[in-house]
Amino acid sequence: MIVVIVTCKDKEEATKIAKRLLEKKLVACAKVLPAAHSLYLWPPKSGKIKEADEIMLIAKTLESKWETIEKEVLSLHSYKNPEIYAVPVSHVSKKYLNWVSGELRKSKKARAYESMWKILEKPTKGKPMGASEEDKAIYDI
Repeated sequence: MIVVIVTCKDKEEATKIAKRLLEKKLVACAKVLPAAHSLYLWPPKSGKIKEADEIMLIAKTLESKWETIEKEVLSLHSYKNPEIYAVPVSHVSKKYLNWVSGELRKSKKARAYESMWKILEKPTKGKPMGASEEDKAIYDI
């Protein structure tokens, strides 16, 4: 399990990102925390200190979701170089981890459709229309 942290310009942006990640089942839970006062060096290599009031988005998920989360956040975020990082969780209650995992697990039907489309997207010699009987058995379609 990992905790993803993203700073956002305002509550609306953080909420929009959180809802998208939840809708796509990329995170199981998200918190939007107000009033983070950030100090940072900007623009790059200028040595100038900039200050801004920002909102923190904190989300719980599985490490396997990281790359997709990063792409999704980058596509929605207003900053050119948003702060987005993940911290591994070293200790978590088994019950909570089971809940997170359960929320992010795809249904058997969704996994079957996903497998079917992967096969149909790549027709090969001897099976130009997609899945053979062997493929159906292997991929549980």
